[in-house]
This record gives sequence, structure tokens and C-alpha cells, in this order.
Amino acid sequence: MVPVEGLFEAHIAVRDIERSIGFYRDVVGLELGIAQLERPAAFFWVGGRGKSMLGMFTSGSWPIKTMQHHVSFQVRLEDILVAPQRLRSAGITPHGRPPLGGRGEPIDEPIVFAWMPAASVFFDDPDGNLLEYICMLPEAPRPEVGVVSWSEWKGVHRNRPCAPGSNGVTPIQRLFEAHISIRNLERSVAFYRDVVGLEVGINQLQSEVGMGGALLWVGGRGRSMLGVFSLGATWPLTIMQHHVAFQVKLEDVLAAPRELRSASLTPLGGQREAIDEPIVFAWMPAASVFFDDPDGNLLEYICMLPEPPQPESGLLPWSEWQRS
Repeated sequence: MVPVEGLFEAHIAVRDIERSIGFYRDVVGLELGIAQLERPAAFFWVGGRGKSMLGMFTSGSWPIKTMQHHVSFQVRLEDILVAPQRLRSAGITPHGRPPLGGRGEPIDEPIVFAWMPAASVFFDDPDGNLLEYICMLPEAPRPEVGVVSWSEWKGVHRNRPCAPGSNGVTPIQRLFEAHISIRNLERSVAFYRDVVGLEVGINQLQSEVGMGGALLWVGGRGRSMLGVFSLGATWPLTIMQHHVAFQVKLEDVLAAPRELRSASLTPLGGQREAIDEPIVFAWMPAASVFFDDPDGNLLEYICMLPEPPQPESGLLPWSEWQRS
């Protein structure tokens, strides 16, 4: 199939688009890419323009009301150009930009979001989650062009250099993790492993907290991660709307509890307990700090650690990990 390099985009649901724009811009420190108040929706660059992206939509609006989740995978340009043919050969229909309230038309070449700009191909997983292959393009953004086919884009682009920007509580490098809901865990693990080509990191049919899901590495171990969880029956889907993890440096995840409290936010551990130091997922291993956005979406700062995985250690505080 199409070689996936990393996790590029995830979506969350919000209640007040202007409030959330302020939170993710001024507290989380993301760069606003485009605000579409008529939808209403907004898209933020994560780690700078072109690195990864977070989309937000008000509850009940498209695409929240027409799909369960949306996840975008970063791929190379040469692979996105052949993605429609490769998807069809796997019995999957490639399609263009989904219209409000439905799915896009079948396509034989990528579409281009000119405001980014990026080439894109959409397709569905077995549960109707909307997946996307995407590749940033080197040309200058052309927001006035809208959404065009690849062949149309090649006739209108112009080159111009672009530079990322960042600010906020904790410096974010890129998007690390997103979660989706599924109906059949074994079917979905097979789809994301064998069709999308992701590596299974951990498969938990059941745990003491009723997790019932799997985590898959995107672009190789430690690069980014996709979680799939049984619909409506397991943690974390019963306690939050969406989950998004942001990759940060180790020194920043260590300082995150203090920085979050200074912004009047509560740093959380793996069971949503208040914490003063990061927790460590020993099976990865990675240091992590959770916190909520204004709508209860569960956000996370995370940093992969250089030590070998210790799955038998489970979940433990940073100070215990340091002693182990």
C-alpha cells in the first residue's frame, strides 16, 4: 500500500469555536492556519506550518455529524500521486473533499487544498472513520484558489518560501497521537496493519480499566501513534470527546505540570488524577502529562524516552521510572 511516514492531522469537537481558537492559539501555542467561522471550523499548524495539523469543529457540524473521527497520514508526493490506484487495487474507493453532509466524489488523482497547499486523497476505514493521505507541497499558498484537482493545481501554482511560528505554554514539535472509535477490534487491527501498513505497538483486548483497544505506530516506532478503541464501551471514549497528543522535548514535558498550573490548568495522569510530575508509559517508553481543553477534549504532552521498553513496569511516575 502507500508508505505512511507520520501522523499529520487529527480533529476534535468543540462548543465555542472562538473560545477554542483563543485557547489553542494563546495557551497551547499553535499557529492558526485558517478559521472558517461559516462552517464553523478552524485549522491549526502543530509544530509550525506544514509539519502537522489540528482541526476543530463545533459539535453537530460537519464533519462531526457525518463521521466518527478523521485521521490524516503524511506520505511522500510520489506515493500520494499513485494512492488512488493503490486504494482501488485493495477494493477501497478513493474520494475527494467530502461535501458538507456526505462523502466526496470518487477520484483518480489527488485533490489540492490550495490554502496550505497540500495534495490529498480521502478514503474510509471499515467503521466509516474518514482517513486521508496528505503531502505538503513546496509552492506558495493560494487560498483564493480553494480546492482543485492535482492537474488543475499544476497549472496555477507559484513558488514562495514560508516560515513556521510558535509560542504558548509548552513548545510543541508536532502531532504525536490521535484516537478513533471502531466496532470490531480484530477487524480494525487487521485493516490498519495490513491495508494502511501500520505497526502494532500494543493490543489490549481488555484491561483493568476496560481499555479494549490497540495502539499502532505511525511511520515506525516512536514517530507517531494511532489508537483504536471499541465504540462506546471503553476508556478513553466514555470519558472524553477526543484525544490528541503533542510531541514535545523532554525538558518541556518535565516542566509541563508547573507550566499548566501557571495557566490555571490541572495536569493529569493516566487515570485523570492530578499530578506534579510526568507519568511514564513503560511499554513505549514515553513520559506524558495530560490536561483538558475547554470542552473536555483530553490533550497530552508526550516525549519518547531513549531507554528500552519495560512493559512489565506498566504505568508509573517519572521519579519511579528514574529509579528503575
